[in-house]
Amino acid sequence: MILEVLIVTLLIIVYFIIAAHAWPSRRTVRLLNKFPGPPELPLLGHTITLSKIKIEDLLLYFQSVCKEYNSSPYKLWFVNYPIIILNDPEDIEVLLSSVHNIRKGITYKIFESWLNEGLLISTGSKWHHRRKLLTPTFHFKILEDCMSVFNKNAQLLTEELLEMNDKIITIEPFISKCTLFIICEAAMGVSLENLPDKGEEYAKATKKMNNINMTRLFAPWLFHNWIFNLTPIGRECNRTLKTLHSFTEMIIKERRAKKSSEQSTDRVQGKQCLRTFLDCLLELNENDPGLLSIDDIREEVDTFMFEGHDTTSAAITAAIFMLGHNPEVQENIFKELDEVFGDSERESTIEDLNRLDYLDRVIKETLRLYPSVPALARETDSDIELRHRGYIIPSTTNVFVVPYILHRNSKYYSNPEKFDPDRFLPDQNQQRHPFSYIPFSGGPRNCIGQKFAKMEMKVILSALFRKMKVNSVTEVNEVKPVPSIILRPEFPFKIKLTARE
Repeated sequence: MILEVLIVTLLIIVYFIIAAHAWPSRRTVRLLNKFPGPPELPLLGHTITLSKIKIEDLLLYFQSVCKEYNSSPYKLWFVNYPIIILNDPEDIEVLLSSVHNIRKGITYKIFESWLNEGLLISTGSKWHHRRKLLTPTFHFKILEDCMSVFNKNAQLLTEELLEMNDKIITIEPFISKCTLFIICEAAMGVSLENLPDKGEEYAKATKKMNNINMTRLFAPWLFHNWIFNLTPIGRECNRTLKTLHSFTEMIIKERRAKKSSEQSTDRVQGKQCLRTFLDCLLELNENDPGLLSIDDIREEVDTFMFEGHDTTSAAITAAIFMLGHNPEVQENIFKELDEVFGDSERESTIEDLNRLDYLDRVIKETLRLYPSVPALARETDSDIELRHRGYIIPSTTNVFVVPYILHRNSKYYSNPEKFDPDRFLPDQNQQRHPFSYIPFSGGPRNCIGQKFAKMEMKVILSALFRKMKVNSVTEVNEVKPVPSIILRPEFPFKIKLTARE
């Protein structure tokens, strides 16, 4: 223990000499000392404790500490970074509803080399300007145009899985491939069918980058790029970045060429050219390059390629797994699908999706138990007063919200570990605080693509369960969720699919 303390202390001293990073002010320390928290070491705070926790045990640690302090906010110190964790929806609402404190927390800084200052990371006037520009790209008409792509790829996925009839499989790679194809075609206007590897290297690089970022997150001496780049993991990161950026640059180049060709053909044939998310960005660039440059476009393509396929894939995979453990819920889905579609082979429509109320509740319950993004973070630009508690969170403090834990609060969800879609019946929803359920975050920085994701999930799950039923081989009590940026099980879900009679 003494040796560990000495090593960490030495690393911190070197870190501060190199980085010249100042400690928080006396006022900040005084305000933060009013918050409860686990016992801490002088100077080091909770750094050693946090550094020793394995990634796969991280959520269990936060869950145990949250249980100890009930719904009260509590503090942790990681090196010189003060962290406040909020557990109560009223406190969370104060944070997420703020139009001033919209800066993402320290955990997002490690994404800058990948996503630069896209919508996920940018702040201040740049974020406001970019959000305003991008909101129309998720207009209902554009989302409606995505339905044909959703249906086509859902059907291809269904056919592929039917070939696995009565076999035990790992489901996630099939879903990940489908959602990657969808985001590329529906949002970017580029089909991956003609690519030699069909985007497999990009998908692998995404997961590798997430793992690298999680490793870096718990090694504060690697926060500064020039130190990080000298290490083996830093060099691996740079190789991975080349794969990721080359792929998105190829997507932009392909779409620009294809868009020009499509417009010429459609004008001759009298058709209306379908507009994708990337089309909207390219048009903004063509009309005013100063408003949105090609570099700006790549930032957003990088951001939406990552968020648009990885998070949705994780959610769909979790939904299939939970349905495999809840046959009575699965039967209710069969009944609803049969009422809406009967024996027809037709594709789903917007009207069909609106009628699938039970499936909608299944998706919501899945995202309650397994939110794709397990934690959110903000760095305060100004003080935040938690009025009903008398605490003040000072500026420049990192504030964490953990939906994975929040959604398991027994105050808002009785028997919280149970999978129960009827929690989301209208009368149940009205009884809960609106910020007790935030799978897509909340307030001004909520997920801009949540309608796209919900539609995609509904189309894929309805297509699958019209044709097959599922039995989960992996037991629920064997699942250890790991916050590898995106929430994933420590070991992949094993399931068995059987064609419906």
